[in-house]
Amino acid sequence: YLVEPKVKRVLVVRQGKLVGVVSRIDLLRRVGQSNE
Repeated sequence: YLVEPKVKRVLVVRQGKLVGVVSRIDLLRRVGQSNE
């Protein structure tokens, strides 16, 4: 089925934000572990 470009963009942006948040948390965890 066809998805409107706007909807597709919103989904991609949301995915990007989620990935960014996850990567940030991952980085914080790594930094915390290395500091211990």
